[in-house]
Amino acid sequence: MPAGQGFRARTRHTFQRAYRQKGYINLSTYLTNYKLGDYVDVKVNGAVHKGMPHKYYHGKTGRVWNVTKRAVGVEMLKQVNGRYIKKRIHVRIEHVQPSRCHEEFLRRCKENDAARHEAKVNGTPLPTLKRQPKGPRTEGIMLENVTMESITAVPYDILKEGVLVVLCGGGWLATSGSGGDRKVMTAFDALMEAYPSSHASQWCKAQPRRTKTRPRGHGSCVRDQQPEAALATWLGVERAAVEAAVVRRSVTSLAWPLSRAEAVVVAGRHRPPATRAAAAVDGVAAATGGRRPAAAVDAVAAVMEDHKVVAAVDAMAAAMEGHRAAAAVDAVAAVTEGHRVAGAAGRLAVVTEDVEAARAPPPAPRALVGEAELGAEHAPLQLAFTPQRTVRPGHGSAGRPVKVIANWFKVECSLNEAYHYDVDVRGVRAEGAPEQPPPVDTREAQRPMPAEICRAAMKQLSEELQWPAGAWAFDGRKNMYAPFAQLVPKNEIQHEVSVDLEGEGRPRRLLVVIRRVAIIPISSLKSFMAGQDEELAYHAIQALDIVLKHRVSYNKDCLPVGRGFFFHDQNVRSIGGGAEVWLGYQQSLRPCQTGLALNIDMAATAMLEMGELTDYMHEKIGDVRGSLTPVQQRILTRALKGIKVMAKHNQFKKAIRSVCRGSPFEEKFLNEAAGREMTVAEYFKQQYNISLTNKSLPCIAVGNGKVILPPELCTIAAGQRRAKLTETQTAEMIKTAAQRPDEKARWIDSVVQQKAGWGTDPGVRAFGMRVDGKQMQVQARVLPNPRLSYGFPRDFDPKGFGAWNLRDVKFLTGSSLASWAIACFANPRFAEADLTSDRTQNGASFIKDFIDMLNACGVVTPSAPYPPCVFGQRGAAPAQVMRQAADQARSAFGKPCQLILVVLPDTGQQLYKDVKQAGDSMLGIPSQCVVAKKAGIGFPARGRPQYCANVAMKVNAKLDGCNVRLADAMPTLAPPIGSRPFMIFGADVTHPMGGEGMPSIAAVVGSMDASATRYAARVSMQTGRQVIIVDLKGMMKSLLSEFHRVTRGRKPEHLIFFRDGVSEGQFKEVYFTEYSAVREACKEMGDPDSDYAPPITFVVVQKRHHTRFFPLPQDQQNRDRSGNILPGTVVDSTITHPFEFDFYLNSHAGIQGTSRPTKYHVLVDENKFGADALQGLTYKLCYLFCRCTRSISVVPAAQYAHLAAFRGRVLCRGGDSETGSVSSGGGSNVEFLPVHPNLAKPMFYA
Repeated sequence: MPAGQGFRARTRHTFQRAYRQKGYINLSTYLTNYKLGDYVDVKVNGAVHKGMPHKYYHGKTGRVWNVTKRAVGVEMLKQVNGRYIKKRIHVRIEHVQPSRCHEEFLRRCKENDAARHEAKVNGTPLPTLKRQPKGPRTEGIMLENVTMESITAVPYDILKEGVLVVLCGGGWLATSGSGGDRKVMTAFDALMEAYPSSHASQWCKAQPRRTKTRPRGHGSCVRDQQPEAALATWLGVERAAVEAAVVRRSVTSLAWPLSRAEAVVVAGRHRPPATRAAAAVDGVAAATGGRRPAAAVDAVAAVMEDHKVVAAVDAMAAAMEGHRAAAAVDAVAAVTEGHRVAGAAGRLAVVTEDVEAARAPPPAPRALVGEAELGAEHAPLQLAFTPQRTVRPGHGSAGRPVKVIANWFKVECSLNEAYHYDVDVRGVRAEGAPEQPPPVDTREAQRPMPAEICRAAMKQLSEELQWPAGAWAFDGRKNMYAPFAQLVPKNEIQHEVSVDLEGEGRPRRLLVVIRRVAIIPISSLKSFMAGQDEELAYHAIQALDIVLKHRVSYNKDCLPVGRGFFFHDQNVRSIGGGAEVWLGYQQSLRPCQTGLALNIDMAATAMLEMGELTDYMHEKIGDVRGSLTPVQQRILTRALKGIKVMAKHNQFKKAIRSVCRGSPFEEKFLNEAAGREMTVAEYFKQQYNISLTNKSLPCIAVGNGKVILPPELCTIAAGQRRAKLTETQTAEMIKTAAQRPDEKARWIDSVVQQKAGWGTDPGVRAFGMRVDGKQMQVQARVLPNPRLSYGFPRDFDPKGFGAWNLRDVKFLTGSSLASWAIACFANPRFAEADLTSDRTQNGASFIKDFIDMLNACGVVTPSAPYPPCVFGQRGAAPAQVMRQAADQARSAFGKPCQLILVVLPDTGQQLYKDVKQAGDSMLGIPSQCVVAKKAGIGFPARGRPQYCANVAMKVNAKLDGCNVRLADAMPTLAPPIGSRPFMIFGADVTHPMGGEGMPSIAAVVGSMDASATRYAARVSMQTGRQVIIVDLKGMMKSLLSEFHRVTRGRKPEHLIFFRDGVSEGQFKEVYFTEYSAVREACKEMGDPDSDYAPPITFVVVQKRHHTRFFPLPQDQQNRDRSGNILPGTVVDSTITHPFEFDFYLNSHAGIQGTSRPTKYHVLVDENKFGADALQGLTYKLCYLFCRCTRSISVVPAAQYAHLAAFRGRVLCRGGDSETGSVSSGGGSNVEFLPVHPNLAKPMFYA
């Protein structure tokens, strides 16, 4: 007979008494006094069964909340499904003991009070009272016959005054810092001894006077020498050779993982001739973490005064006996691992005036240094293949040509070069000394100076130095640009300013340090249009984009947020709950086929309404009578934390840190000036003669938490973004921001003419720029609609604007639903009739209408009876209710349950999450959720036929049915594929909405049939905020194996991969990492005797962009009912990339607002699709989404991956129950529930 599961089951050893502590209970146990608020430990005494608590509470600590004659009420925290809830239990006094957990805290309180009293009596500063971590024991090393010397330390800034030292196989590279005259620093001998053969990059925090304690005689670097002489002594070469190799410039705006390093490569002459250049570039590759393919070229190309890499090539080629081009190209080939050899060779050859090398074809990728020269640990990584980025194969011609308007504006620029300056704004102490930057690894160092303060400081500086209008442009953080060099004499200035900031009461003193760091070649944009100088063009575009944003960012009615600018004007709309919507615009300068163009789009953001803080608090918790409940306290704390308020009595602006427990008439503090405790109300009456009246709302703690303010003296400061909205607020915001195409076009025109003001901007003119005031007309084509094939009719024409209905239509392959059940979590009083009978008082029941719709669409259901329905009682676990429903389905139909229809009372995330975890992971049964109100269950049945039809499509897909396919065969749709087997993949990564350290969910789906309608999914969890899919190779191998099994031994001969969720800045990383993973997965799937390498087309799908298209005002033929462009409109010219393969496709019909086309960027096209074939196939696939009878805006493979990734987030246990997102990642408290094997093939995520 199995053991029981009672309160005391399996507690023999847990509850046993200590050695020699058995027998009668000590009488002192019954003499112990317990008071409310005392801390006690629950220790079960096995000799007393009366009042014994549950075994869970044994060993727990809690506080006394009630005392009776024989028991003590203890309040503790209990963990339930990843959250903590308060539990109150009564325990006999034999099972509790006084806890000592509070003794340390009380002791520290007494010591702190004594320290405060002593400091006050002696008149000394208050010592640090916070607990300090115990440091290591003081130890040392005894050295005999060695004289020690100490060198004085000098503060440094690792970004601007540090030195980057790279160790490469025993060789050194150094970077110039900003100490002195920016020359190479010393102290190489100590590092040489510590890292004699290291290959990794090291940060050497060195100055001309470096802190170092070392025995004399170790190394040959002399401290008193100049940097050049010290380096020459160590290298054993002439000082002139070192000076020739030092480049007195620095690099800016490099997206290296370490930081924006201000460094240039300096090559020494101490290396063997065969490995000199390779060592130099290997060092740069190590510093960049291998993620910047052209790191060596980037690091040297942006710093030369003549914008060339001559000096860098000289430095690398000095060891190669004058073979400048060969050395430079070999070095770049080594660091890029063969990925960017062609571009690097052409650029360096032109710069070095090596005409033959420029005309010659690019050399094959090879490693300059092999294992025989540097050893296996130093050999560069070799790829088994060399992927090539795809250039545009030509413009498409299929479809009907039309003209559309794009929200792009042509930009011209006549400036040849711009001067780039680094801006450092620091506070100044009261004694006049500038504040030192915090250590690099601290949180303070990662928190930049607010942009508002930086902009105010730069404006004040420009006025004091009398800079001409438009002579400078500032991004609000670190970067400033000027059209001429005379703006900053001697390339560096330090100037102290005093600025008045709102809410600070007194002016703030700031030190502004401006250093020239680079000369940006604006003329490089012309060479970029021809496929060269990509990185230089990026810096030029960044500079011009900042120039266009500079003037509007100083508008007092404007709030700059990222690329957007939002205005507090007559267009502000309230959305309730203390929030309002500000309208504005976003801009982005981009290169395109016609040159530079500026993209302008309307934007909206949610802001806090400026007003009384008391009104906002009442909106959150309603009217308050008496003290706040714990629930109201939590609601207020969550709603108010971080909000900036303006105090009425002194006009100071501070952020709310927490909400106090008491009102101003209850909250007390020690007034040291008065020498007594007083309430907040008494203090304001005495100090400011202000009589407070609100006795219900609690006080707030602001700033560092030591300042307490009454809420009636606070107003919410203007210009604060609202982070999280309710469902009602979100719906109101969407309604406010949605604009018809003609309204949006007029809005954009008004922005360019009134708010941006580029035509009258002196800065735009100073930089030689001109922005056209009219939106561009571009050539587009409308692709023909595909024909579809259902079970009936076989040939279906989706007439209209990309939408149709299921009237008189049967699914192509209807599934068989032989056993199913209903789990209802709605109120059974209202829902029972709709789920168990034919009719209700309002008409036909939901279950009857739903079954009729299933049968009409071709899904076979049992004739009788209705599926069993299990109602979940309040507090019942969803998994238990669903398991009971599955068991009743097996009993009623004699077969295992195939589907559970779950009725939800609302759209709450936590219940949905519990349901999907139970069905997808625990039971292995597909579940279909319906919301009671939308389905008309217990509510009026409005729109029920359409709702039932949409649910029927999802149910058929989950049961491995097929709703629809394209009537044309694949040879007609994609001639490069023909009739050979193929697979279409979709991939996406969804990131959590919380902070750092929380995991991301990656999903990959793959088609399993010749009609590309059924997609299997693989989901995995990875490090939070990581865009690259870590386990892509494993997921691809699993999907390829599944396809091999389904097709009975066949392998796909063509692969089409649609990757969602990638921005343009991540193209290279995705290209070199994920494309390689797909290729490696195919290679490992091949036979031992033959390589399996099918051609791959890798396409990035971008939905988060701001390009919009509008029909011409007079063109009524090429617009739909909502005023948008027609489905099938494709644009691949004028505003697309100058030479890479991309296009915009509007594949859906507009419903609300302005349609957003999807941008497809082709990174690899080994299938040789070309423009027409790929555009046509992508558009026709958009008609096959299983959830609706409309063409959708993105290719279904990418949308399925998006759905699977979000389902993976739901399968994370330990997440935030309120948002549905994972609350922590990569840690032991997050468990990723695997998908049940029964759901490996069906589209359970649909």
